[in-house]
Amino acid sequence: RFLLISAMRPGEAIGLRWKDVNFQLREIRVSEAMARNLAQSPHASRKVRKSTKTNEIRTLPLNKNLLSLLLGVRPSQAKPDDLIFPGSRGGVLCWGTFRETWVTVL
Repeated sequence: RFLLISAMRPGEAIGLRWKDVNFQLREIRVSEAMARNLAQSPHASRKVRKSTKTNEIRTLPLNKNLLSLLLGVRPSQAKPDDLIFPGSRGGVLCWGTFRETWVTVL
């Protein structure tokens, strides 16, 4: 739902942290994305943080639907550097899992 509403790129959403969301200004700051690191892992299981595809920082409005969705998944003890959409073990969401979920949503 988040990707459909926000129109963010998958790598940007996977790397999004709570510090990127400003609830008071009602905006999301997109400055990074998670990418597969083929140099370190031939099966692309390692991820690295990199600049966005366009190398630009942009802000997205936090509309009513996004606000509701994010407040619904935000843990009560969320730290600024915590991922908004962590994997099952708390780390970066696995690309395969993400793809499966995305196909189901579509």
